[in-house]
Amino acid sequence: MKEINYKLCGKKDDEFLFEKNGYRIVKCKNCGLVYVNPQPEENEIEKFYEGHQKFYIKRYPTKLKSKLREARREINRIKRIFGKQKRINLLDIGCGCGFLLKEGKSLGWEVTGIEICEEEVEFAIKQFGVNVIKGNFLDLNIEGKFDVITMFDLIEHLTNPFECFKKCYSLLKENRFLIIATPDVEHQNVKKEGKNWGHFKPPEHLFYFSLATLKGMCEKAGFIYKGSFFRFPWREGIKGVFQKSD
Repeated sequence: MKEINYKLCGKKDDEFLFEKNGYRIVKCKNCGLVYVNPQPEENEIEKFYEGHQKFYIKRYPTKLKSKLREARREINRIKRIFGKQKRINLLDIGCGCGFLLKEGKSLGWEVTGIEICEEEVEFAIKQFGVNVIKGNFLDLNIEGKFDVITMFDLIEHLTNPFECFKKCYSLLKENRFLIIATPDVEHQNVKKEGKNWGHFKPPEHLFYFSLATLKGMCEKAGFIYKGSFFRFPWREGIKGVFQKSD
């Protein structure tokens, strides 16, 4: 375990909230960022994820239609951002089994995925014939510039989301978009369920964002918040759209 000083605001003034699965979850009194501290070492995280996705992959053949339908909805939302632009260069970080990539490719988009799970990389390539790079995003040398980068249900798993946002900024074309989906720690269900909220699950989830802390971290990396795909009471997530500033 390692103590971290990971502050959106640069100040160290944590408030202990509760313990879950043997991990302390804290909140910065100044900026409101909620996260696990101390955090597990990289080898602990790797051990946790060994074979973790195999359970989900076994279920995907029976869920293929629904997963692709969901991905198609996301692609249609992204299309609306770009209006009449037909050819879009998409990078999906944490692409999983490649459903979003498959739907983008079907429209003639250039699509690239990054995924750390070997089984999911193999599934995406064999099932959909899409371009997926295996590895940790921060460790990879990515070539090219992108119109849109998506990070869906990923940043809550990361040990350093801010560095990922900064790298995304460098990989985007001018005035192009980063789209992030993550659980909303300020959702009404959190107040009802407390530490039993389903997304409080360290060491799988290490950071817990509100719209305010997500905006703050992305703006610190150079982005401008442009709005959300959804923010309804029955949705437990944020899906924020951020634009690379001039």
